[in-house]
Order: sequence, then C-alpha cells, then structure tokens
Amino acid sequence: TFVEMLTDEAKIVSQLAHPNIVHILDVGRVHDDYYICLEFIDGVDLFRLLQKQYEVGRDMPLAMAIYIVAELCSALDYAHARRTPDGQPMHIIHRDVSPQNVLLSHLGEVKLTDFGIAKARYRYTQTQAGVVKGKVYYMSPEQAMGTAELDHRSDLFAAGILLYELLCTRPLYDEEEQGK
Repeated sequence: TFVEMLTDEAKIVSQLAHPNIVHILDVGRVHDDYYICLEFIDGVDLFRLLQKQYEVGRDMPLAMAIYIVAELCSALDYAHARRTPDGQPMHIIHRDVSPQNVLLSHLGEVKLTDFGIAKARYRYTQTQAGVVKGKVYYMSPEQAMGTAELDHRSDLFAAGILLYELLCTRPLYDEEEQGK
C-alpha cells in the first residue's frame, strides 16, 4: 500500500508543472527501499515562520501574508483546474493544506508540497469512505466529517485558515476548543 501511495503522489505531482508546486525529480527503488526525490527548497516551512512570529510577538506584515496566501492559491488553482492530456478533469484536491506543507524559500518563493494524500480521479489507491485524512486544524467541516464529497473548496477553506493565522499570529483554534 505504501508503494502504491508513493507511486500515486509521484504520478499526480509529475503532471503539475507550476512555479508554486514542489517538483518531483526522481522516483525509484534501491534494493527493497523506495524513494521519491523532490526539488530542494532552501528555506523554512510556514509552520516554522508562524512559530517564530508568535515567539517574538511580532505581527506578520500584511503584504507578506497576502503574498504567501496568493502564491498558495495560485498553486491550488492550477492543481484544481488540471486536466489529463485528453481533456478530462483530474479532480485534484490536496486535502492537507497546512503550514507544514507550505515551503518558503530564502529567495521569496512559496511552494506547496506533499500531495501524498491528495484526492484525484486517476489514483491507484483510493481512500475508504469515511476515512479522514489531513490535519484536523485545517480541515473544512465536510472533510472533518468524512461523509460529504470533497471538492476544491475544502483546500480553499484551509488556505483561509492560513491567512487568518498569518494575520493574527495565532492559531485559529485553541487547544481547549479541540475537545469540544
């Protein structure tokens, strides 16, 4: 199952040539070990940046927050609109848009990574109905319930949470609220 999921991610991402999506350089196997080689992004993930902003008690500049989310939305729009060579919609939904999966290079690039649990029409492996995948803090209600059909709006919901967190320099949900 792991090999099929790795193959699925490689299959999806290899068809996404966009400046805001981390590129796959190679996929393969050495003896009994499988690997996926991704573009190196010299920088930090958004989670680390948010942590640092919180620690020093400094707000994110408005222009920077908007830039990061606009670049992220550019990547999502591209992935959501992607079609197969014969024109069929691929129906790609990332399902794990979160600070850990948004990379920020020292050169100012914003890159979306980790399509490992992405939902797409053309996958070898399919998630069981009702199985919830992704980080709970960033899930849309329909994704968290695991019952409704997901579409691209679930990723946009997560991007909205990221914008809130960048602007407010705090998580949308407090730890105490998670048990409710």
